[in-house]
Amino acid sequence: MVPGYSFDDTELWIHQIPASVQKDLQLAGMSMRTGGQMSVINNVITLSTGHFGVGTKEWNGYQQEETMDQGKAGEIYQQRSGKKPAKEIVHPEIYRLQEEWTRTKGNIQTGPGWLGETLDQQGIYTAAFGNSDVFEQRQRLAATFVMNFAGEANGLIDKESLRKDLQFPTGWVTDWEKIIVALQEIWSTYPRSFTVIELGDLERIEAEKEFLSPLQLERTKKRWLEEVSAFFSSIAEQGQQQYQEEGLAIWLLSPMVSKESLRQGKHLAPLVTWQKGQKHEVLLSATTKQKGIVANVDLIASILEFYSIEQPSELVGKGIVPSKEAENQISTASTEWLHYTDGQLNLKPWQSHLDYLFTIYQERRWIITIYVSLVILLLVATTVYWWFFRDQKAVQHIQILVGTILLSPLFFLWITPLILYLHAWLWIVVLLLSSMLLSICLKKLMDNSLFLALIGLVNSIVIVYDLLQGSLWMKRSFLGYDPMIGARYYGLGNEYAGILLGSSLLGVTGVYVWLMQKKKTEIGEPQKVGRSFIVAVSLMFLILLYFMAAPQYGTNAGATLASLLTFLCSIFLFLRVKCSWKHLLSFSILLFAIIGFIGYLHLQSEHTHIGSVVRLLVSGEWEPIRQIVYRKLEMNLKLIRVSLWGKLFVTSFIVLLLFLFWYRKHRQDIVRNDPWLHGFQSIVVGAVLILLVNDSGIVAAATTMMYVTFPYIFLRFKD
Repeated sequence: MVPGYSFDDTELWIHQIPASVQKDLQLAGMSMRTGGQMSVINNVITLSTGHFGVGTKEWNGYQQEETMDQGKAGEIYQQRSGKKPAKEIVHPEIYRLQEEWTRTKGNIQTGPGWLGETLDQQGIYTAAFGNSDVFEQRQRLAATFVMNFAGEANGLIDKESLRKDLQFPTGWVTDWEKIIVALQEIWSTYPRSFTVIELGDLERIEAEKEFLSPLQLERTKKRWLEEVSAFFSSIAEQGQQQYQEEGLAIWLLSPMVSKESLRQGKHLAPLVTWQKGQKHEVLLSATTKQKGIVANVDLIASILEFYSIEQPSELVGKGIVPSKEAENQISTASTEWLHYTDGQLNLKPWQSHLDYLFTIYQERRWIITIYVSLVILLLVATTVYWWFFRDQKAVQHIQILVGTILLSPLFFLWITPLILYLHAWLWIVVLLLSSMLLSICLKKLMDNSLFLALIGLVNSIVIVYDLLQGSLWMKRSFLGYDPMIGARYYGLGNEYAGILLGSSLLGVTGVYVWLMQKKKTEIGEPQKVGRSFIVAVSLMFLILLYFMAAPQYGTNAGATLASLLTFLCSIFLFLRVKCSWKHLLSFSILLFAIIGFIGYLHLQSEHTHIGSVVRLLVSGEWEPIRQIVYRKLEMNLKLIRVSLWGKLFVTSFIVLLLFLFWYRKHRQDIVRNDPWLHGFQSIVVGAVLILLVNDSGIVAAATTMMYVTFPYIFLRFKD
């Protein structure tokens, strides 16, 4: 473990490694989501437990003889635990950490100390070496991985693991030779072992960075990276002599990237693995299904897999594997990012891909802020214009602007790569101009009903097509999801879940109105639509539900459930039937049949979020489900308070209520007899449902509401 290590440092140290070792390196970027803020302690607790966790303020490990403020660490530990420590390293705060775990995670047993305890029970010797101490400020992370439930661990993590070096910042650096000797001793004594080495020298460089000359900073870092290369190579070469060819694996991981990388939005932590004969490749896991991207919760699952230990159902992570090995099970792009030529591993294609991911993350906040602010501004401006002026002078222009907003999600899918060459503001301009041009073309070719219908249907078709190709556009869209956030890595994101729900209903409603107009049905006449229309719409809704739910496509549980209820509601509204017990029974049977089929699909597939929840339900494990529900509610409440999407949702509802208030007061006949009303009612129902059942549901609800509020304004200008 190398705290402060980032992808900017990768190429230099890897190219110092001998070719015989270099050709068997594999790489990935690791998402570092935690149960709280991104901090090194929270990250380490998450990595070592396989759950999004948080640490305690004073968390640290000590050698028994080390002195703390209150006395010797071993004595303090004995006072707090009531027993004499059995190992060299103790964590005096272990019981406070476990109390915090119980408070936040309930009865989940795979908490702090579980990994070390399990490895001990399996006869696997565990040890920790090294630290990230800076002067008197202690930071010991390695021992957290290997401690047992009592907070005890083997190893050496105090100043004895360092050596004096007056040329190095703080005057201390990792004692490479001492650690190698300790490793050799472990290897010769124990046939199976798990060792965590903490190289905290980058933290010591960072602490003195502002006092170093630029030349000395560059020279010191370069020298240290060369020493890391030599250390890594030495472990690999000596380990091969001790173990059989595939008996040794070395993983190098950053539990927290540098402050500079955090500032630049480069949050993915480097993971480098080596094992004889594994061949150079990027890594992935079933959690992410993205080449070169893994999740922090996958680390503990991979450790268990390496030692052939069965993984408890409480752990949600999946084993990290080379992308080529996973191609049959997981749909991945065929891009080759690592090339080994002339005795060197070429990382440039891989670094270029990472730079693209980092750029998307860096610009996402500004792009979304500008875009949503413009949508809210247009919503308010058009409402004010209609309320106070209500004339035809600017109607054509406003309707084109409405079309621009409703079509813009398409271009969010298509033009993301331009952000590599354009400033955020200019990118938004290109987005809006492209959407406006398409809006103008469509508006000139057809009437209002077909215009809105086509917008809804085109949006739906394009999103489904993207799901068919593995969400290639969506997962790199500013309206999609980001691996650095770690909330979703594949499938249908909440933004596009709302867009798909709202636009599909808008498309169906537009076609319905157009058919009524073709039949010259007078407004207000309660005529039912034809059977063929209902059959076609039902088939379309089933297809959409399948793509939302299927494990290889959308795998979005909240969107599927909300859409299922909304689609059934909309069909009842289009049929204009009065609800009876017979209808309710039929509705319930159909609902449970579809939910059961979706659950079955996910139980038969590789890892998905829906599948994990279904397995928990089947096994009767309610505590993890309670945690999921709690997290979803907490996330929604937070986003409603602070997110611009929440403001868009509230603004949309207020605007809609204002329009309905005016029409009920002045033109009740239009409200009562509006042929668009059934579709719009369905979209509002869908927005409320998707808000209630999804984590960050406010995002999906806001994008759903766009497809009722803007079309309503669009249509009301004809009055």
